[in-house]
Amino acid sequence: MTKTTTLALLALACLLAMPSLAQARYSDGMNLYEYISSNPANSVDPSGLWKIHREGNDRANAEAEQGDTVASLAGPAGFCVSEWPLVVEFESIRAEGGQKTKQELAAEDRICAGEIVTVPNVVYWSEGRPGPSLWHGGFNQQEYNKTWGQMQNTVKYWQKEGFRVIHNDDIFWTVTWKDTYGQIFIGHGWMNQGKYEGAIIQMDGTFMDAEMLWRRAHHKLAWLHLVACGTAKDKWEMAVANTGSVRLYDDKVSKPEETGVTRQGTGCK
Repeated sequence: MTKTTTLALLALACLLAMPSLAQARYSDGMNLYEYISSNPANSVDPSGLWKIHREGNDRANAEAEQGDTVASLAGPAGFCVSEWPLVVEFESIRAEGGQKTKQELAAEDRICAGEIVTVPNVVYWSEGRPGPSLWHGGFNQQEYNKTWGQMQNTVKYWQKEGFRVIHNDDIFWTVTWKDTYGQIFIGHGWMNQGKYEGAIIQMDGTFMDAEMLWRRAHHKLAWLHLVACGTAKDKWEMAVANTGSVRLYDDKVSKPEETGVTRQGTGCK
């Protein structure tokens, strides 16, 4: 059986499963070019599949195209397929085999067009412990102003993309929340060798390294951005989904070209 035939049969099954023929219509209207609901600023459809509508709320609506699966949502939404029950929320959904609850749906089950699930949409940004460093103007006010400005531009970027951006300095809490998409941090990093090498120092003076973040997190993050010295020495990518990425700004690395480095997440098993 060809893929086209399979999708056609699924479309028929989905149509028959609808409560009334009045619902048998294009979810975006008859204009076939309205693949992101005429909202290109805050809707994402990078693969021609799921449409993610990010509108500044804790969670974003993800709308399925015919034949989409939860597994195919992992890429655009930034989560591990193995963790989808922790990340994707819905009560019941029309899919191959009929109406299914979250407990009944498998990651590879094809979903009917127009069905809605929700995914995390909160980006937290945090400041580290204050002290006489360039981050707080102690040694180099100009460099501090520049770095702080870049940080605020990053925050504005995520807001513009439709994420809800919240300031909270307790990363031990923010990463445990089911609606967390990503985390931004600016502050001190621990450069000395030993147990906490490469860790960040939070506002209350506690340390957090990659393993602590990985073990505490409700799920692997889609995005992690750390602006702190020494962070390039730790494997922060282990706390991020394989579909996500880590951005490290560490101006104490041995090679200047590595000051800003991006790594792909490796957290999915």
